[in-house]
Amino acid sequence: MDPRYMWTLTSGRKVEKVIYEFAKNLSRESYLHSFIINDADVETLSLFSLEEWKEIKNIKTTDKPILDPCFKNLLKKYTINDVKALRSLLLNHLYPMVKNIIGTFISVLIIINNAYRGLLRLWGMDKNPFDSLKLEGWFEMNVWSRIIDPAFDDLNVDLIREEGVFRLRKSHLTFGAIEAGRKLNGTKYMSDSLEMSKKLKDMLDKLIRECKMDKDLVKKLKVVGFLHGANRLQILTVDHPKGYITRINRNNNIPEVAGRITNAKPLALVLKEVLYARSIIIETINMICRDLNVETFLDDDDGFHTPPINITTTTFTTPKKSRPKNMVNEINQN
Repeated sequence: MDPRYMWTLTSGRKVEKVIYEFAKNLSRESYLHSFIINDADVETLSLFSLEEWKEIKNIKTTDKPILDPCFKNLLKKYTINDVKALRSLLLNHLYPMVKNIIGTFISVLIIINNAYRGLLRLWGMDKNPFDSLKLEGWFEMNVWSRIIDPAFDDLNVDLIREEGVFRLRKSHLTFGAIEAGRKLNGTKYMSDSLEMSKKLKDMLDKLIRECKMDKDLVKKLKVVGFLHGANRLQILTVDHPKGYITRINRNNNIPEVAGRITNAKPLALVLKEVLYARSIIIETINMICRDLNVETFLDDDDGFHTPPINITTTTFTTPKKSRPKNMVNEINQN
């Protein structure tokens, strides 16, 4: 790593050096071996002052996606607590509403409508279908396959659950990962998944190389992770804000799909997270797959090119000893 291109904090300390000095002596696995900063990891937090941590966590690379008002209006319209009224609304409301709307907007409105239709069957059952005996596969088939998977059908992106990735069709490029865990407080954490974090880092590194390590473009690239356990969902966003560091931010909100129709835990909150993640993937795909400018791409081509600055880095060999579960805790600092 070239010190000139490391992430230098306002305090003067270089993030990469702090991590290296700590991680080189660790005998158990850690995010830090891969130069990953995960905002759920108390071990990483302990290496920095409060002000330094705020700087690391809060530096912005791109603006948060904004839901179009017509999407919000539809989500609000469907947030009711009566199954019969919702059924009538789903069958009669959408298509008159979208007759003057075109393109992507229609796709998203249909995604929202279909998600509610998919859950309506469960909400109409005599008893709450969600119970502690249900396996994760049941939730994948009956809940998440009706909410997450269809949200990407129109993007030329396949959710390959066997591999746990979102892959661009006819391409080797991936833009997101998904992982399911039966127990939220067991071996898989909603706020932490080392395996997924490494997968997302590798994914982002490949996209960085795909764009020739263009520094201005690299700052804007993001990939997303979906963690779901039973009926709960958490979204991770992964970016490369400065230096050689991969940063993982998790959404502190962990919405859940209710087994009964209710305004207290509306499906709208879950769909909002899915649509935000969808927007991030769209933005990254558009940056990576932008059209070649045929008017200028041959200009000044003398056959010699300055190699781009390498802003990815090799990592430590991760020790096989597992880290204790209490290394991950709920951190809520702004």
